[in-house]
Order: sequence, then structure tokens, then C-alpha cells
Amino acid sequence: MKFLVSFVVLLGLCAAAGAPAPARAQAPRNLVKAELKSDLRPGAQSFLVGVHLQIEPSWHIYWKYPGDAGMATSVKWKLPDGFAVSELMWPTPIGFEQAGQIQGFGYEDEVVLLARVTPLPGWAKPAMIEAEVRWLACETTCVPGKASLQLQVDPAGAADPADGELLAQWLARVPIPADSPENPAKVRVTTMGLDYRIELSGIGAEHVQCLLAPADGLSIVNNEVAGLKVHIVLHAMEGSKPSNQPSEAVIAWTESGKPHAVSVQLGRQ
Repeated sequence: MKFLVSFVVLLGLCAAAGAPAPARAQAPRNLVKAELKSDLRPGAQSFLVGVHLQIEPSWHIYWKYPGDAGMATSVKWKLPDGFAVSELMWPTPIGFEQAGQIQGFGYEDEVVLLARVTPLPGWAKPAMIEAEVRWLACETTCVPGKASLQLQVDPAGAADPADGELLAQWLARVPIPADSPENPAKVRVTTMGLDYRIELSGIGAEHVQCLLAPADGLSIVNNEVAGLKVHIVLHAMEGSKPSNQPSEAVIAWTESGKPHAVSVQLGRQ
């Protein structure tokens, strides 16, 4: 895995992403190690694949909504004919403050970005799954990186059980839809003018965090816990996004030390 480290390329990429300008020196080491893993079992009608990214201590990479600066990590799949892949599933990120009090969202230490693969019915021979992965690793400077990954899957074989356990652990950290029966909270969304009012009830929530896509023109004006309810108010800038494109808010919290997160779709009026 090689990094693009020339000053001109780094400056152009980071400036386009709104990230801090990189140093003029070569990166001293590989900052992110990328591997492709699966939980394939013989006879399975579908299976998970995951891009396991291990990040150098004190550095971070970005979520699908990087915040006020940064560049979203991306995964482009290349699959055998007849295979299908789901949208990328993103575990709940952490928030961090960058230089200039700029809010960012992403991952430190490690993360697994997941997708579900449905193979061609009746496939009988080993097949190759490929992924082109790109990221921006930042500390006080930012360094773009990329990796070309391959994973051979065999319908008669089985993935390493440790890989299956790793993917299951990170799948549990992916926000679930607000209307899912697995959601422990009752979610109610109402609109009033340019405001969205989100209420989560029936939970003893702590450390509540609301994560938004900055490009949607939404801002948090209230976030409070009252008993077994969470009240969040979002304000939408008029004309910030076409009315036929919904927005997404990810609400994350802990209850009795266990993390939870739900994805709330906000239809624009």
C-alpha cells in the first residue's frame, strides 16, 4: 500500500475536502492498514464482507459524513458477474474537534466498513471479490491513502471464525433504522416550519449525540434528556436541499453502559 505524499497532491486533496493543510514532509510510516474479510459459510445465500481498517494511534479517518472538514472514506466494489452487493454499512462514529474548533466525525484505532454480498444462485467455483478503498488520515496534518484489496471466496469453504466474530462485533455498531423492531426506543418525528422535532422515548439514555450530514443544511438547536425521553430539535436552512431528497440524522446514546444508535430519516417538506 502506497500513499500519495507529494505536497501538491496532498494540498489539492485536503483543500478540496476542507481539511487542514498537510505538512511538506514525507509521511513517516503507513498510517492505515486495510484488509478484506468475510463471514462466508457453506450453503449461505448471502454473506458479509468487511473492509478492516487499522489506524495508527492518534490518527483518525472519516465517516460517510465527515463533519465540517475532512473527506469521507470510500469503498468501490468489483464483483464477479451475477453477484450483488448492498450499500455500505457504517458503524457509529466518534466526534472529534479539529484545529480551529472544526467538528469532525470518524474513527480512531480501527473500524470495519461492511456490506452484504449475494452471490449468483448456484455458484460452484471460487470467486474473487475486489475493493478499491480510499481515505484521508489526519492528526495535525492530513495524508490521503488508498488500497486495492482482494478476497477469494469459495462456496465449499468457510471463512476464519475469528473474521466472522470481528464482522459481527462491528455490525452490532451500525445504526439500525428507527422503525426497526430491534430499536429499543420509540421514535417520533414532527415538523414545525423549518424545524424537526425528534423524540425518543422508553429509554434511559445517557451521552446522547446527534450526527448529521453538514451538506444537508441542518443544525442542532436543542438536545436534552428528560426522564425516559430524549428531545432533539433540528433547524433546516431554507432552500438548503431539494425537497425530494430526504436527510438523515443518526442518534447515538448509551444505556447501562451499552451503546445504541438509530438512523432517523427526515422527509423534507
